[in-house]
Amino acid sequence: MIKRGIQIILLVICMGSASAQEDASYAMYIFNNLYFNPAYTGSNDGLSANAIYRHQWSFLENAPKSFTLGIHAPLKNERFALGLIANNDRLGVTIMNSAIATFAYRIPMNFGKNTKFSIGIQAGFKHYNHNFREVNATLPVNDPVFQQNLAAFMPNAGLGLQLKSDDYIIGVSVPNLIANQVSTFNNQNNVITKFEIKDIPVWASAGYVFTISKNVKIKPYILAKYNRAM
Repeated sequence: MIKRGIQIILLVICMGSASAQEDASYAMYIFNNLYFNPAYTGSNDGLSANAIYRHQWSFLENAPKSFTLGIHAPLKNERFALGLIANNDRLGVTIMNSAIATFAYRIPMNFGKNTKFSIGIQAGFKHYNHNFREVNATLPVNDPVFQQNLAAFMPNAGLGLQLKSDDYIIGVSVPNLIANQVSTFNNQNNVITKFEIKDIPVWASAGYVFTISKNVKIKPYILAKYNRAM
């Protein structure tokens, strides 16, 4: 009974206002810059790939899970770089899958160590699937919202800027530029289920490499997010 109650709580969270539907958060964001800023594409000057998996509250049924796979590399003309991000998020009865292609144009600068200024863009989609009937089957609820599942296909586009050298990195990005809304109606044409994404988050990041010795380096890094609701 406790697990079912928690399942309902998780569902309410995912059905809340638009601001509740946000991108996944990663404690190891320093290894996943491509997810937040398309201008990072090709920054390692070679083929790069990473995978990050996160499972919160694993002792609970339908606990949040996130998996992200990213790959990117500069092209033969190293001023251009391409990348791809695939993501799967699960929260309660909600499943989100996304695929995003990224592109960056990198401009070498005549200061610092291997300094490049990058302009990045991205485009792709997110697909949400809310299995509301699963809740109704395990714990009957007299609410029309739980009588049907809801699937939503949402296009997305974003952009970013980055200045990076061997010693530091500074970036700012808006990875979600498109506000989306999906509604379902009953026979009287009244809205019974509404799903929308209206937040347009702005990300800012910065890091610097401190050389302690020949074999020891420290790189503090900060990632900040500002939400501007439409």
